[in-house]
Amino acid sequence: MKPERASKRLHGITHAKARMYEFNVPIEHHIDLTGNDFAELFPLAIGILGDEAALVAQASLPDAGLELRLIPSDAIALRFSASFFHAYVNAKQADESEHFFLLLGASAYYLSDLAGSASVLLREASNIPPEGGNLIAMMQWTLSGSWSSNPAFVEDHYSPYLRAVAGVISAYFLLGTRRSEFDVVSTSFRKLAYESGTDRELLIADIIVAILKKRLCNAARHVLPLYSGLSDDVWAKTFERSDFMKELWPAQHVFGERGILQGRSGIIQMPTSAGKTRAIELVIRSAFFSERADLAVVVAPFRALCTEITHFLRSAFSDEAVHLNELSDALQVDYSELFADLLVGGVPAFPEGIATVRQIVVVTPEKLLYVLRHNPELINILGLVIYDEGHQFDSGPRGVTYELLLTAIKRLLEPKTQSVLISAVIQNASAIGKWLMGDDVVIVDGQSLSTTTRSVAFASWTTNLGQLQFVSPDDPDAFSYFVPRIIRSLPLQKRSNREKDRVFPDPTDNNSIALYLGLQLVPNGSVAIFCGRKPTVSVMTSALVEAYDRGLSMEAVQTFQNVLSLACFHITATRRMESA
Repeated sequence: MKPERASKRLHGITHAKARMYEFNVPIEHHIDLTGNDFAELFPLAIGILGDEAALVAQASLPDAGLELRLIPSDAIALRFSASFFHAYVNAKQADESEHFFLLLGASAYYLSDLAGSASVLLREASNIPPEGGNLIAMMQWTLSGSWSSNPAFVEDHYSPYLRAVAGVISAYFLLGTRRSEFDVVSTSFRKLAYESGTDRELLIADIIVAILKKRLCNAARHVLPLYSGLSDDVWAKTFERSDFMKELWPAQHVFGERGILQGRSGIIQMPTSAGKTRAIELVIRSAFFSERADLAVVVAPFRALCTEITHFLRSAFSDEAVHLNELSDALQVDYSELFADLLVGGVPAFPEGIATVRQIVVVTPEKLLYVLRHNPELINILGLVIYDEGHQFDSGPRGVTYELLLTAIKRLLEPKTQSVLISAVIQNASAIGKWLMGDDVVIVDGQSLSTTTRSVAFASWTTNLGQLQFVSPDDPDAFSYFVPRIIRSLPLQKRSNREKDRVFPDPTDNNSIALYLGLQLVPNGSVAIFCGRKPTVSVMTSALVEAYDRGLSMEAVQTFQNVLSLACFHITATRRMESA
């Protein structure tokens, strides 16, 4: 089942109505829904979800090789279905069924490989009183992944089957046992639903089994031994860590599918929030466990990013025989003491066996080059180098410097050293890979493997009230829908009769329009406005403070008032520094 033109039109209207509530547009300015019945999309949305759930529920679990994911048959259609359920609820059309529709949307997002968006909808559903019934409770538990506490089922004809399924799943994710039993218990559960259940119960049963089957395919304790070519016992203590990932996201699967966890060098292009830092941890652990490396270096172009990565890795490897260092810019000529556990007389201390202590160093490229030139013996023990933020090559002067530094580092490294460069989109990834790592380099484009859906809109203000025009995130020329009457000017007080009339936002000032839209969204949660240049931050905060000083009528919630105070402090501090 695929959405056609009429369905997409109604889908857009549903979203437009939901956006008007999201941006707190006065109800008198809302679009007229006469002749548009959102409920007409339910057969399509439920059909898309039901077909995919049944398909996955019937699929066999892949247990060998490197192709271990269950790829959605039509991710675009699934995301259409998921976003409709979410928009239907946000458009205040769901009445008593908000909780169920949010669970349906979360299920469609998860099956389409958008686990992040599924979590958002599940969190919203958790704030709504749930519908009763064992199947709904099981569905929510399945989506939450809270394996340490199984649902409390009331007795009915489904409860024994649900307890059996929940028992198998929790045993596997907590202890690594009973995985082989899942097919038997899940098949029995689905058979009961198909023989005696209602249409709704059949749909929920397929969704439950499909999500659990997909979770089993994503389970870290299942895929990491296969991806790394190492035994389960090698990973066992890691899986026991409560803070270690339970599942791999799509972009993290790519590291295993392309052999990165078995020592191949490569360039991995990943979208924002796709689990990059976790993936770095997996590469380091695989290198350590396989004894390919006793020293791993993570290179990041900025000190602030080095600190951020260090903080994460220090937590990830806490209570393990791993030393973590972030080399500062303080002048130090001899670093041999830092690596004394790995070196004896300038040579590797453990040439034939596993080191008792391994080390991770997080460093800028300038510092790494300095260290390797002054302590060349470190090259013999350096088994893994991970370059973060590789797209900085395209960022002007800093990109040129980064590229030159990596060129110098490349000349010092041994050919056997595994190199992994992680970046956003790079136009010439293949050429960079061959230059940095050789002809055997792996090039992975994971840009389509984000865990969350994105919305992109352009503000247009050619009439009395401005509007937002939403487009496809992948193609800005592909129009999706528009939200009218979402921006309006509010009068500001004049400080003297000689001043011109002032309004907020100013239709000719993009900064004030961005601030206005942010203020409209603040009651829903935190809002971030991207500023391309540092001076723009001061300009925008000054404009915001001045607008409220002039009696801006938009409500500022208490938390936002604190932000205003910080903005005033920032402006004052900046001016003092400039005058000093």
